[in-house]
Amino acid sequence: MKSTQYKWPLLWCALLSFFSLVIRFFGLSQPYHQDEYKWALVVDPRFRSIEPPIPHPPLADLLYHVTGALLGYANLRVMPFVASLIFGVLLFYIMRVLYGNRAAMIALFLWAINLYAVVASLQVDIDGALLPIFTLCIIGGYALWKEEKFSTRVIALL
Repeated sequence: MKSTQYKWPLLWCALLSFFSLVIRFFGLSQPYHQDEYKWALVVDPRFRSIEPPIPHPPLADLLYHVTGALLGYANLRVMPFVASLIFGVLLFYIMRVLYGNRAAMIALFLWAINLYAVVASLQVDIDGALLPIFTLCIIGGYALWKEEKFSTRVIALL
């Protein structure tokens, strides 16, 4: 009985994650729009001297540079895509610890179909991809600390 109790939330989490992947997957090959092409020009070493640097923290420049070097500079949308999956895992974990399995499933479902989350997970920029992860870490870490559900694993995670 106890083993099936833990399998259902993980199964639903896997199904929702798969649903989220399917929704976002087809947007990975979209061409860059408006200012997104500047990220590709800034992080591509061939155009580094032409384009001025982006006035964002160096973490974004580093992540996009590594993504471009590994997957090609036409595939920079993969970095926010992966960041959105990390956000979904963190959201599920924090909601599950604080409020239980049902609340975690509802939060993950709402995140999976939320238009802003879908667009932000495919937009080449720092605001929609990285900032939500840091915000969730801060708010979730504080809530876990207040509820005294803070473990050494959570400290290492955050």
